[in-house]
Amino acid sequence: SLGVYAADNDNKEEAITMFNQCTKYDSENINAHLKKGNCYYRLHRITEAMECYDCVINLDNEHSLAYFNKGNCFKELNQHENAIKMYDKSLSLFPRDPVCLLNKALCLNYIANQSEALISLDKSIELKQNYKAHYLKGAIMMELHKREKAIISFNRTIELKNDFVGAYFKKGICLFELKRKEDSIEMFNKAIELNSTENIAKQISILSS
Repeated sequence: SLGVYAADNDNKEEAITMFNQCTKYDSENINAHLKKGNCYYRLHRITEAMECYDCVINLDNEHSLAYFNKGNCFKELNQHENAIKMYDKSLSLFPRDPVCLLNKALCLNYIANQSEALISLDKSIELKQNYKAHYLKGAIMMELHKREKAIISFNRTIELKNDFVGAYFKKGICLFELKRKEDSIEMFNKAIELNSTENIAKQISILSS
């Protein structure tokens, strides 16, 4: 449709107008409600996006994507417990969704439920290798002072995305804390090579002093 074409070409406001016309004449058009919600979400109009996803759910209460998208809205609003409820509902309908499992893990980690976050991450990684999932797992292991396990996760992150500064930097911190100073300096130098911002260089100089 023209609305889909406009949305795909970053004309989100025009797409919303077209989807509004579509739902005006067909109030039960699930696809139009869903895509309109996606447009609102990308415009950071989160409340309006949620209203669209609620319309989808009212029309089809087993629409896993609508629950997933509503979970993302709650996450954007920092309502992490509500987001987790939506992700769980989505996963009850479509369990093999690695992105939903990753987003759930992000929210679980935010509310300091690292054990459940790790379970969700492992399920996500089993379904799809994703550098973000490995990086979050490494960051959680680091918080739990499991530095060797954190390094394994950061290594996997780097294998999947070798220009990811954060993985080199956090791996460097783990190595530094394990008294492997030369190895840590190598990681810090790589982080600076990829991103020579003053902030990173300052953090590294404090650690290395």
